[in-house]
Amino acid sequence: MSAHFEIDQFIEKSPKWQEEMKVLRAILFELGLTEKFKWKTPCYTYMGKNIVIMQAFKSYFAIGFIKGVLLKDKLQTAKDKLQEYIKTWSLV
Repeated sequence: MSAHFEIDQFIEKSPKWQEEMKVLRAILFELGLTEKFKWKTPCYTYMGKNIVIMQAFKSYFAIGFIKGVLLKDKLQTAKDKLQEYIKTWSLV
């Protein structure tokens, strides 16, 4: 069974977040990442290295960066955005 088929099935079986996962999937393809199905979830790799996984839960949708702590964010854009989202989420 191909990874693409397994991921199509994963997205279709998700009770929520189908459109969000399809959009993220398209973005990850545009970045040149290779799609795999690992740990029962979509995983995207670059040069054989795991980069990001996509997950759907009952009340939220998540992406996880493998070894995300090693990502460089010289302008602290991601850190600032994350702080902004955390503040927003805590108000909900």
